[in-house]
Amino acid sequence: MPLSPETKEWRKNLYDWFVQAPRVSIHWCAGMLLDAPRKDRDMAGDLLVQAMLSAGAYVIEHPENEPPPLEQARASLHGALLTYKATVAAEPKKASRYFDHLVALDAKGKLNDYLIPKLSNCGVTEMSVP
Repeated sequence: MPLSPETKEWRKNLYDWFVQAPRVSIHWCAGMLLDAPRKDRDMAGDLLVQAMLSAGAYVIEHPENEPPPLEQARASLHGALLTYKATVAAEPKKASRYFDHLVALDAKGKLNDYLIPKLSNCGVTEMSVP
């Protein structure tokens, strides 16, 4: 189960490793999912942790250069949405219109439409749009 206590503990340990890893540096925008409706806040919090881990994995997978913030954010949110989809597959009652909308944007290749304003609110001003 993607959000089980065991998986949450694993994510916490991995997060702790990322914090201590000297060569892993990510651009992070905590505001990425903070506009989730109140009823989805618990899931948004869990998915934010997954998003950070996904961003870190993306940076590690691209050691030749530091990926631009928008690219990192897109990989970050994509990873969180994969976790959301796995959670809903296991527990359909956890489905959310808010996250379903983001899944639809991802499927259409339009996560940038959601992310660019979020990153702007976090002070990221230089964004390449691949």
